[in-house]
Amino acid sequence: LTRTAADLLRVIPFVVIVVIPFMELALPLLLKLFPNMLPSTFEDKLKKEEKLKQRLKVKLEMARVLQDTAIEMAKQVKEGDAKTAADHFLDFTNKVRSGAAVSNAEILQFAKLF
Repeated sequence: LTRTAADLLRVIPFVVIVVIPFMELALPLLLKLFPNMLPSTFEDKLKKEEKLKQRLKVKLEMARVLQDTAIEMAKQVKEGDAKTAADHFLDFTNKVRSGAAVSNAEILQFAKLF
């Protein structure tokens, strides 16, 4: 439904281009200036895959930043019980990064922090 509504809104400029005489000659220039002006049926598979790859890359970078931030915060804590909790959290994040098995109890223990 959202895609259909967006496509309908994208048709409005095409109506203007068709109604005004010789405006069709400016269509390549307009498509160069506004590449998202075409309806979704004209999208290439490569373009879609490129968007997905870009989104995945951004998500991975954000996850890496959040993990690094959590590790830095864990390292900064230097008080008694908090230090041992930070060490446990550091071990937990290292386990997760390496792909080792993590128990549900450990996940629930550290999920409270977030």
